[in-house]
Amino acid sequence: MLELVCALRLAPPEVRKALVARFRPQLTTLFADTLHLDPRTAAAALADEDGTAALFDAHGAWRPDIVTRLTTLVRPDNAAAVLQAVAATDATAVARIFDHIDPHTPGWHDDGGLADACAAYAPTDPITVARSPFPHAVRLAADHGARLMPTPVVLDLFTAALRHGQGRHLPGIAAGVEHLHPGISALVRDALAAPDPAAHVAAHRDPDAWPDPRTADLLRQLRCGGADPRPTPSLDWDRLWADYQRYTRAHNPARRGELTALAAHPDCPPHIVAEALRYDALATIDAAPHLPFETLTTPDAARGPALLRHLLRRGIPGRWWPLDRVLTEVSPALTVLAEIPVDDTEALAALADACAPWDGDPAALLTAYRLVPDFPGTVRELVADVAAHPEPLRPLTPPEPALRALPGPSNARRALLTLLACATEATAAATAPYLDPLMAQQLLNWAPDRPPAVRAAVLRAHAPGNDPDGTTLIARLRAGEPPHRLISDYVRDHLVLPWDALARAADDDLLPEAAVGYLADERTRSPRFRIAEISRAPLDRWSPPSPPHLHAAPVDIVTRARRLSRYTARLARQQQPYAAPQASPDPRLYARLRALTRTHLGDDADAWAVALHLFPDFAGTLPELLAVARDSVR
Repeated sequence: MLELVCALRLAPPEVRKALVARFRPQLTTLFADTLHLDPRTAAAALADEDGTAALFDAHGAWRPDIVTRLTTLVRPDNAAAVLQAVAATDATAVARIFDHIDPHTPGWHDDGGLADACAAYAPTDPITVARSPFPHAVRLAADHGARLMPTPVVLDLFTAALRHGQGRHLPGIAAGVEHLHPGISALVRDALAAPDPAAHVAAHRDPDAWPDPRTADLLRQLRCGGADPRPTPSLDWDRLWADYQRYTRAHNPARRGELTALAAHPDCPPHIVAEALRYDALATIDAAPHLPFETLTTPDAARGPALLRHLLRRGIPGRWWPLDRVLTEVSPALTVLAEIPVDDTEALAALADACAPWDGDPAALLTAYRLVPDFPGTVRELVADVAAHPEPLRPLTPPEPALRALPGPSNARRALLTLLACATEATAAATAPYLDPLMAQQLLNWAPDRPPAVRAAVLRAHAPGNDPDGTTLIARLRAGEPPHRLISDYVRDHLVLPWDALARAADDDLLPEAAVGYLADERTRSPRFRIAEISRAPLDRWSPPSPPHLHAAPVDIVTRARRLSRYTARLARQQQPYAAPQASPDPRLYARLRALTRTHLGDDADAWAVALHLFPDFAGTLPELLAVARDSVR
């Protein structure tokens, strides 16, 4: 099914129309399954869709207007599923359901019917449920909203409850939230004694405060830990901040998750971001789309290296700050160098520029490695210090032996890996004889994309083994010898496993399960073998490897992996429980898929259809599948 979603997103308009016509039963089943609908409702919702318009949005979710069309198809027997599906797609559309029902019809009140569904939905969206025609659900909306909403919105909910005859429940609700809304209990008492209780409460509601209750509902969602404010086009930050302060005065300690979620909004004011960092710095760094440069140099960043590492780990790849400014102003140099990714060409170019005073001297790299653990200054200051005190080339001391179970590099070794990555081929290769075996091993495994000249120099200096292509190793693994001993001996002699050869052997099912299972636990895996591992391992065993830059990117999988249907669940993700399965947002993936389908299938609807039919059981790669589909219709 997921391949059909992908095909409909990639196909040209005329092909998409043809595919919708050919695969309508499968589409209807997919729509029904993902939204938990009965086939009749799903078919009615898709009846007018002929493929002229895309069925999915840019993220792979069902087009919102298709889902909200369900509000016109609500029946007592599908009401709960329709409410859930619409709420997950567009919460503001749920109230339209109430426009298409007669609340006096008995079916809506049956067990599991719309009245029960609204009651269950009240904690999720009390504002919408307060507009429903079901008194019990409206009362629950007032109860849940009173604990989490700003006071003016709580008065709206109480007004709705009074209009539905639920006044007898409000004194108890008000008493439970008096500390959040001082004076609300007295207001409820006075209202119940007034001729029109609902009008009495409504008269005390400030019409200028929270005029859009939906914006206020964001606070309730945040306080429940389930909202992402980024889709909201604009927020009243003054009101949000004032209500945050009101709420935290009554709830001590402060709700940190609320601040973190607000900091995730691209327009979040600096004072709210600063407060979020003060309460939960690591979570805020993870959530924020950007943080100011001053975050790197404030006392908060100096609380410990972990916080600075976290900032740099997000900020350098995200280009939050000018790279040269990081190299010039942020200290210590050890932390900065250790957090520059060895495959980030732009960051490495900036570092190479900063290292220009060394003039390609390989001894400077190793001198910097010796100095950097205790150096308090910035990267540029380290470069200047090394340039001012040149030393001859000499081996790393004390030398560390190569290890079978390769640990992650220490910060100093990661710093040297970064410096080697930014150096010229000649400079990096010249250091090879002076590295210790462990550094050579880490260079080969943790920075696997080094130029061939550097790799060859390291292997020449440190790996005298007689099986560099792994032929003997693979033969002995195939013969069933214990993988632990074989691999331990091989790594000791060669420093790095022949991952490409092992991956090809795994792809061709030449390795026994014991060998594949053992290799899958190795930390020194290359992207090529990672692809083979994913296809062999059960889905619940698949997890991102360490380091992150070694894992198989989706674009690598769709290009090189065999039996691609095994990867579909990993290449697709579902952001909403009632949305269509969402394909990976990686733009490189879809650019590659578009190029492949354009080259092989073009606008031939028959070829697209053949590819979809072949996909589940095809044993080759995706390019091979598309070529077979194209040739089969010629």
